[in-house]
Amino acid sequence: AVAALEKGMVGGFLQTPAAKAIRQLAVNSQDMVDMDRQELVAFLSGSQGVGYAPQSGEIVGILKTMLSTMSKALAESTEAENSAISTYEGMMAA
Repeated sequence: AVAALEKGMVGGFLQTPAAKAIRQLAVNSQDMVDMDRQELVAFLSGSQGVGYAPQSGEIVGILKTMLSTMSKALAESTEAENSAISTYEGMMAA
């Protein structure tokens, strides 16, 4: 899931020829309300929401930290379980 989020952070659709074609169509369209056209072109140009700061990088960082913490906890639990199994088998053999 983390890899998919990181891949999606690149701005996928806005970099495609399809987005450029839609932008050009919106600019040349006479059937759109001017405000809608401006908003669509701004979005497709990547200039919409000047005050918006994407949080996906922070979310990916949190997920990576969670993965690291859980992996460490799993390794410690597995080690403790294997130790308990060895102790049990030693007691049963005696």
